[in-house]
Amino acid sequence: SQHNDAIVIVLYALGGAIGESTGYFAGVAGKDILRLKKMRLYRFLQKWFVEKRNRRKFLILAFMAFAPSPYDIISMVIGGVRYPYPLFFLATFIGRMGKYALIVLLGEEFCLWANQLAILKWVC
Repeated sequence: SQHNDAIVIVLYALGGAIGESTGYFAGVAGKDILRLKKMRLYRFLQKWFVEKRNRRKFLILAFMAFAPSPYDIISMVIGGVRYPYPLFFLATFIGRMGKYALIVLLGEEFCLWANQLAILKWVC
């Protein structure tokens, strides 16, 4: 049966953003934050999302959602530093939409290419 690529991409991205929200809310609740605070990634993200007055925070977050990254940890840290949830959700949704658009629109060709790169093998 035929499917509408745009609907598939939006639904994948929506599911991805909802799924990443669990990490965000775990960060808000403070679970494992003490362990995370020891990580370099936490200190880097805290500097970017709390201490700096950087207007590109949203774009950086969207890019991290798109690119292969430890986004579960990133979402916990973002929740821990109390970045606004609507912006987190929207940035994650946009980043995931770009990622899933590549997978859906390029399909098998993208997966063949991604499997040749160690960092992207998990995508397909």
